Amino acid sequence: MDQFIERSWIPILILHILLAVLFHYVREFTQLWIISSIAVGTIAVIRANDQNHEAGYWGAYLGLWDVMHRASPSAIYLPWEIGKFSLAYFMILGILITPYRKHYMWFPWLLIALLTPSALGNYSSYKDFEEFRQQFSFNVIGPIVMGLALTYFYRRFFRLRSLRSLLFFMLMPVVVLWLTLNLRMPDFSEISWKLEANFQASGGFGPNQVATMLSFGTMTLFLSYFLRLNVLRRPIIEYSLIAGFSFNSLLTFTRGGLLLNSIQLLLIYLQGVRVGLLRASRTLWTIIFLIPLLIGAFWVVDQITHGALEHRFLMGIEENTDIRYTSEEERVIKITSGRFEIIVSDLLMFIRNPLMGIGPGLSQRFRQEYNPLAPRVTAHAELTRLLAEHGVLGVVVLFFLVYIPWRFYRTIRNPYERILFTAFMSFAAFFFLHSAMRTGAIAISYALAFIQTEWPKFTLKRRAYRSHP
Repeated sequence: MDQFIERSWIPILILHILLAVLFHYVREFTQLWIISSIAVGTIAVIRANDQNHEAGYWGAYLGLWDVMHRASPSAIYLPWEIGKFSLAYFMILGILITPYRKHYMWFPWLLIALLTPSALGNYSSYKDFEEFRQQFSFNVIGPIVMGLALTYFYRRFFRLRSLRSLLFFMLMPVVVLWLTLNLRMPDFSEISWKLEANFQASGGFGPNQVATMLSFGTMTLFLSYFLRLNVLRRPIIEYSLIAGFSFNSLLTFTRGGLLLNSIQLLLIYLQGVRVGLLRASRTLWTIIFLIPLLIGAFWVVDQITHGALEHRFLMGIEENTDIRYTSEEERVIKITSGRFEIIVSDLLMFIRNPLMGIGPGLSQRFRQEYNPLAPRVTAHAELTRLLAEHGVLGVVVLFFLVYIPWRFYRTIRNPYERILFTAFMSFAAFFFLHSAMRTGAIAISYALAFIQTEWPKFTLKRRAYRSHP
């Protein structure tokens, strides 16, 4: 698989550019592409016996198509969570036929055992079976798929060439999404720039989900830069995509996603310095080129939005705005877009329903009964959602989701693996708190934090890694 991608990266990239144009005009082709990719991927995995991580390639690739699918309604029916279902399918297929030793085979079963009782125990609270099925699928499948991905990727060894091919393959759905949202976006003069997440500037997609996917693409390109993988072979292409992803992320007006992505990239950079993989010259190049690039993108978007972007990020902080708050409580609600009140309501649900929780997906319906100030929306933070909807069993799930990475990180000696772990785990953790489990990108990122790879050819701090094999 990696040899095919290495030889054919230009045709693959051109194909996905053309797909974005095709999906814009004929939305049914999105579903047809997903179905055909599942079929081709299945054949590839079975024929190769998954000896070159084919299940991982196709699972990660298809797991990132969920946002495109949701924003492309058509007569061809596919489940709303087709991205997560596709990821789960390929992870199970890879686990069953892989020649590698299997780790944490019990983890997905444990998650099923911990997350199902709340749904069954609160079954009478659902209107009918259809609502039960939808809420279970939307809220419970995500953590279970994360467990399956962990089982497949845990300590799976990727050569640097294979890692580069994997990152390239995962980047393609993000490129398609980015191009499609630009094609669907109306003219800037027709967009109403308000101090809230902007659906028009997101091309009709969910702004938070778009920001999550673009942040995933930005992280992938920064990994390519820091690890010298040259995923797209030409630095100018990678820098252009970083600028493009950043530009569109700013246009969505999703503050949390942008700030968390910035912090995450800073953590990757600091880890690279810490393990001795970044030379002074490369650090200087980062400061001279990339930082002005991102600042320039912010300035351009602020000019396009007539200053609305700056107000969006500083609302509640700067005094010279037209925003007026009747109380400090309203100020907090506006600054956090209601997220603080959502968290408060989730915690109140947990306190009053500690054993079984309120039931998967039911927090939205009963939210204002517990906190009248909270908007009636689904939880944005998976951490508090697990507490509110699953009770004490959700606490157990959170314990394992934190304990397994902590235990793994203590064993890492390879500098590359430290950077990979920092990148993927920080993305999963940050957007776990920002976008819950709405996209497959979080499950994929969480699992990829546990892969192993080759040692770097050089490091500025070799003495720190005397256990070099």
